[in-house]
Amino acid sequence: MEVVISTIVGAILLIVLFYIGIVMVDTRLSLDIRKEKKVPVSIVITGVITFLGWCAVCLDGGIYEDKVQLFLTFLLICGMAVLNVTDLERNIIPNLVLKVMLFLWIGVVGCYLIFHIEYGISLFLQALAGGLISGIAFMLCYVLSRKQLGAGDVKLVFVMGLYLTGQKIMGALVYGMLLCCVYSIIQLCRKKIGWKDGVPLTPFLYLGTLITLFIL
Repeated sequence: MEVVISTIVGAILLIVLFYIGIVMVDTRLSLDIRKEKKVPVSIVITGVITFLGWCAVCLDGGIYEDKVQLFLTFLLICGMAVLNVTDLERNIIPNLVLKVMLFLWIGVVGCYLIFHIEYGISLFLQALAGGLISGIAFMLCYVLSRKQLGAGDVKLVFVMGLYLTGQKIMGALVYGMLLCCVYSIIQLCRKKIGWKDGVPLTPFLYLGTLITLFIL
């Protein structure tokens, strides 16, 4: 019962921070997302997925066993939820959000490098492996696709790699790209998009991340 209550409280806090993040990014970058007459569907759907995703990950994944990873997961999900909305609504991945996510990661890992050196070094090396694997893979895709893949996507997967570490980042990328391919094929068949049209990648990476956290 204690775990259930903690999970629900955490999910509620996550949604509150998600909305605050949307307001701050919208105000700072003048995206005008909140000026629409109705709350954008993307915010509602992202909020629901974030709430349910957090509950599923915490209740099934045994993530409470590692408090550090729990906190890092919380930060990652919150940041990606905000980016999911900005990518869907304005087709951008703000550097501001990525910088905040990166600084928070540095703060958490840096504290452990100072006060718990052995664990901190292990966490840092695993995270660095994840960041390099994802960053290099997407950088190659960025170059080979002649920049059809957004630079923001490359930065995002690098930050994702730091949070997910080398143990989980490949799962997030594989599931995310698989979902993206399925969606693109369906939209092509429905003639909603053409072969040269792009689709926002963040939603699929976000779903891939939640699936990976739930399974692993």
